[in-house]
Amino acid sequence: MEKRTMKPLYAKDKRDACIIVAVNHRKYDLGDIDEILENQGLTKLSKGIE
Repeated sequence: MEKRTMKPLYAKDKRDACIIVAVNHRKYDLGDIDEILENQGLTKLSKGIE
């Protein structure tokens, strides 16, 4: 089994900043965060998840 690690969010990265703002506004639903990212022209979190 492969262990995956994720890098910490970096506020100066536009995609990470959008995720930080969404969580700070208590938006925890993946669909809501994906919509925000998509509206900004950024890669969705759920990309590749089927």
